[in-house]
Amino acid sequence: MAVTFLQSNVRRITDRVDRLFLSGKLSKKQKQNLFRAIFYLLMGEPLIPPNLIEFCNQQNLEPTLKRLFECLGTTCKLPQALHSRILKSVSLKRVREIWGVSKSDLAVVTKIVKEADLDPEDEHHLLHRYYESGDLDWLAEVENEQDEVDVIVSVQALEEMLLGVFETYKVPKSKKEPFSEVFGLCLGMASRNRVTKKGSGQKTKWFVYVEKAVPQIRAKSDASSVIPNAKSISALIETSQSLFPQLEIIGDYHSHPYHNAAQIRRYRGWQASRQDEADIALLYKDLKSLKQRKHRMRVSFVIAIGKGKASKTYKQNQKGNHVVRFAMAGCHVYISAYRILSDGSMSEKGVILQSPYRETFLNVA
Repeated sequence: MAVTFLQSNVRRITDRVDRLFLSGKLSKKQKQNLFRAIFYLLMGEPLIPPNLIEFCNQQNLEPTLKRLFECLGTTCKLPQALHSRILKSVSLKRVREIWGVSKSDLAVVTKIVKEADLDPEDEHHLLHRYYESGDLDWLAEVENEQDEVDVIVSVQALEEMLLGVFETYKVPKSKKEPFSEVFGLCLGMASRNRVTKKGSGQKTKWFVYVEKAVPQIRAKSDASSVIPNAKSISALIETSQSLFPQLEIIGDYHSHPYHNAAQIRRYRGWQASRQDEADIALLYKDLKSLKQRKHRMRVSFVIAIGKGKASKTYKQNQKGNHVVRFAMAGCHVYISAYRILSDGSMSEKGVILQSPYRETFLNVA
C-alpha cells in the first residue's frame, strides 16, 4: 500500500520518538507529551506546540515539521475530518467521502491517540476552548459543509434596503453617472438548532433574522463600487447600542446597478464579486474585534437592479435558494443572500432566503 504524504512526514517524527524512547533517552511521560503534541498538530492547532518544535529542532526534523504543518487543513483535510468525526459524529465512510482522507491516514491518528493515552473528544473540546473559531482557518470549510442557514428578512428591513437601492439607481449622481451603488448595514439576531442524522452526523441549522437595514449616507460610491465610511460604522454601532440593544450588526447589503435587466442576466449581477468578498472579510474581522461589544456578521446581501418590463409571473429562488427575483417601479430586482463563515469568507451553500417578497410585491409587479 502506498504511503501518503501525511504518513511519510508523521512517521519521520514518530519513529524518531520511538527510537529515543527505546534507547532510554526519552521518558514515558516525554514520549506521551510529544505524541499528544502531534495529535494537536493533526487536529489543526494554529500554533505548533513548543515541545514539538524543540524536539524537531534537536533532531534536525524542522523541514519535516514545516511540511506537515503547512499541509494540514489545506492540501490534507485531516483537521476537517477529525472535527467532523469527533464533534459532529459524522460516519467514517462519509468523512472519507467529504474530506478525501484515507483509512490509513486515520489509522495513523488512532495509533498516535493510543501512544499518547488520551481521549480524542476531550482534547478536541480543549482545542476549541483555547482558540476562537476564527483562529482555526480550516473550520470554515466544516461549517460550509455541515451547517445550513435560513435568512429571514422583515418587511421593514426589506423596504429600507429597497428605498436606498431605488433612490441611488433612479436619481443620477451627476451628468456622467446615471446611477451609483449603495451600502448599508443590517441589524438583527441569530439562533440555531442542532439535528443529528444517521451517517451525516450533527447538522447545525442557523436562523438569521434581519430586523433593520440602515443605508450609509457617507459611503463613497460610484456606478461600480462603494466604499463604506469607518466613522459612519462607528456612529451606527454607538447609536444602535442605545436604540436597539437587543440587536447586533448581523450583516450588510450593497447594490449592483445595471442599465437594464438583460445586463443583470448577462453578467450574473446578483453574484458577489471578488472585491465584495475581500471587503466583507475585512469588515467582518473589524466588527468582531471591537472591544466594547463584538458583532458577528452572518449574512451579506447583493441587490442587483436594472430597468425592464414587469414579468407576468413571480419567480422565487430562480437562481438558487439564496436568490429571489421580482419586478417593481419599472425595474427588475435580484436579491441574493450569502452566509459569512467564521473566517470572514462568503458562501451561498446551504443558504435559504425567506422573506415576504411574494405577499408584498406580487400584485405590484
